[in-house]
Amino acid sequence: MTSRVPFYIFIALLIVAGATLMIQRHDSYGVPWTPGESRELWDVEARVELVANGEPVTVSLAAPSTQNGYTLVDESTSSPGYGVAFVTSDIGRRAEWTIRHAEGPQTIYYKAQFLVDPQAKVKPLQPEEIEPPTFDGPQEAAAQAIIAEATERSANDQTFARELIRKLNDENSQNAALLLNQFTKPEALAALLSYAEVPNKTVGVIQLEDGRRRQTIQPMVEVWNGEDWTLFNAETGAQGQDENTLI
Repeated sequence: MTSRVPFYIFIALLIVAGATLMIQRHDSYGVPWTPGESRELWDVEARVELVANGEPVTVSLAAPSTQNGYTLVDESTSSPGYGVAFVTSDIGRRAEWTIRHAEGPQTIYYKAQFLVDPQAKVKPLQPEEIEPPTFDGPQEAAAQAIIAEATERSANDQTFARELIRKLNDENSQNAALLLNQFTKPEALAALLSYAEVPNKTVGVIQLEDGRRRQTIQPMVEVWNGEDWTLFNAETGAQGQDENTLI
């Protein structure tokens, strides 16, 4: 009589594998245990357009990753003929497309899926070495005046950044107007922080809104507080990352 032991072992292995997969999906992606539960997912799509002139092409796009409040579940690209790789560096992740020869209009698509996950926490990247900006004579004098006033009215790097934003948004400030003739507000804020040797970085931000399309990535500035990064909107003065903001 043929032994059924191998069959039972095979069935047991299938059960163990299935249970392991369920646990992994629940822990990693928050997949509910029961059919009645639901989790919120966001699809984020980006399109890059360019005109090639027959030379080799390299396209680099800052790619979002798992961050506080959101877990990256999946990502994909559509770029016929291009090689693609995801590169991780000290400043974050980037998607890079390459091709030896391209000519005419080119369109590259990127798509990522994020799970709303209150348990998602990531270790913040340490700030890089500060590169001081270059101002011309009048701009440097204006920058020094703004920095001096913001320093007097602040107690730490976060309140210093807040005061800089207030000055940049002061329509009566000739110093701010001089800087904004050359820089956008996020660029000016980052330049002033770097000039004052305050660790900062510029990031791209989108607002997650159901059905919203053709949204432009909004540049914002993050300031290091010694342990983590604090997000600042140089246009509005808003501080911190709300629940619908994806970096």
